[in-house]
Amino acid sequence: MTEARRVLVIEDEFLTAMELATVLEELGHAVCAIVDTEEEAVEAAARQRPDLITADVRLRSGDGIAAVGRITAATPVPVVYVTSSDAELRRRAPSSVQVSKPFDAKSVSRAIAAVLGVPPVAVPPVTRS
Repeated sequence: MTEARRVLVIEDEFLTAMELATVLEELGHAVCAIVDTEEEAVEAAARQRPDLITADVRLRSGDGIAAVGRITAATPVPVVYVTSSDAELRRRAPSSVQVSKPFDAKSVSRAIAAVLGVPPVAVPPVTRS
């Protein structure tokens, strides 16, 4: 198992944010904040000092790529983009690590492992009703 990380989730779709938080916690991480705008993301990162960020590209106000740029300019933090804006992400941040929506725990685990340079966490089968 990899070391637990404090994760800042930047996502403007409430249900997606909750599902991502659940997956992150199942993988052994702690969600330190969930925000849905660029400004909130920058403020939360300064306050919470996350070890890892997940970010969508399009937000309620501003965008995730700009938020990540502002955050990581001050302090380097590994980032996994979780987005359906694949083409825009490839155009604006071509070397980024991405999980396409809809996502699953295995793809999130692999992406986190890639940005951290560690083996992925084994994902147990989930039975949901």
